[in-house]
Amino acid sequence: MASGASAEHLCGFLGLPGVAFLRRGTVVRAAERRQLASPGVRRRAPASRRRERSTRTLVQEFSRRGQDAIDSRVPELVEEVDPGIVPGVSLRIVRYPHRVLRAPNEPVTVFDDALLKLVRDMFKVMYASRGVGLAAPQVGINKRVMVFNPKGDPRAWLSEVALVNPRIIERSEATEEGMEGCLSFPGVSGDIERSLMIKVEAMKPNGKRFQVKYQGWTARIFQHEYDHLDGVLFIDRMKPAVREQNREALENLIRQVPESERAL
Repeated sequence: MASGASAEHLCGFLGLPGVAFLRRGTVVRAAERRQLASPGVRRRAPASRRRERSTRTLVQEFSRRGQDAIDSRVPELVEEVDPGIVPGVSLRIVRYPHRVLRAPNEPVTVFDDALLKLVRDMFKVMYASRGVGLAAPQVGINKRVMVFNPKGDPRAWLSEVALVNPRIIERSEATEEGMEGCLSFPGVSGDIERSLMIKVEAMKPNGKRFQVKYQGWTARIFQHEYDHLDGVLFIDRMKPAVREQNREALENLIRQVPESERAL
């Protein structure tokens, strides 16, 4: 499901006033560099003191300016690379109408290191694509696996959820319409009606079975990804008028997939 900047970007993307460069975790301000280069300076402070002062300066500046000052710079940089491309990760986002999105998805029966790697790589691709959820068929794997983070931020790792073989065992009668997008449908979005609360039975990547309730935004994300595991796409749940509004974007996506690989 479509929606981040990671902690890994922090040093490289801060762009704080006076910060000239970042190297091996040490921040040296431009003003300090000029002073050190002036004829009146005979020796530099010990490296340990420079690192301490530099780190303190970075933390103080970060606290003063707030996260918005950092996040506001990230979209410009993300545009420079293909979304979803992660170095060292072979998974790629599959776009509609590729047939893998409609194919049956098999339950997971083996809980091993390969499954753990799949989950880790799915999170990496999801964050690189600035999404909040991702199902295995969206990266070409027809298994009943999904990952999501309602905050869409890798720094909020405590909010990460990875579910294997999930199933809905209860849902509220109350529903709500809300705007959704999808990483497999770039440029397509619209209001979708979803249950406000769902109760889920699933397994963790380690094979442990559990039950949990999701509400609101989290319930919406789960239902979107759960649909993927059943070969159901969010455009299937769009009202005719909403789908018509997306007709041009959908037709453009269809043209990009070879006819032999399509499943509308």
